[in-house]
Amino acid sequence: MKTDSDAGVKKTRHHLTENVKLLQKAALVSAGQVLLLKRAENSRSRPRCWDLPGGNTEWPKVAESQEGLHRNDIVREIKEETGVAVAEDVFTTGSLIFFDTFFESDRQVYSIITGWVAELPLGFDRSKIKLSSEHTDYEWVGLEELNEFNFGGEQGDFIRKMAETALLCVQEDEEDHSCACGGCGHC
Repeated sequence: MKTDSDAGVKKTRHHLTENVKLLQKAALVSAGQVLLLKRAENSRSRPRCWDLPGGNTEWPKVAESQEGLHRNDIVREIKEETGVAVAEDVFTTGSLIFFDTFFESDRQVYSIITGWVAELPLGFDRSKIKLSSEHTDYEWVGLEELNEFNFGGEQGDFIRKMAETALLCVQEDEEDHSCACGGCGHC
């Protein structure tokens, strides 16, 4: 376990503190399909299951108070895991499609889970995905195909829900220029 002596906060790798973590995922949507990544066999949770880009936020390494650090974290995770550059200003409350919490009683860890939707620009070259060592494959998947993918059962169902919500929101937005979330009922 690492300790931040300046702030007096105990923390562990991939946690904000010893007992709190913020998990952020992003549904990248292009041409009506969402990008899914296949987790590596050596993944700590849900090995060989399908996932969205993202990860756990770590304690900030900044000298001054700042706001909006979550945006920097999710943009960094997307770039590291896919090679795709997404602007920080995409990640506002309007693109938040999922929010939940989970308490692991055996480990005494409280997780805050967020899901974002980011629609990639027209003409985005979907063949240019560059996977990190955390993933072994990727697929662009439409709404009708989501249930064919193994997200890790009940433990990973939140990933499927995020992908589905993102696709419904983008589809709704294309049809009547609302949502994300202006009241479509999916978000």
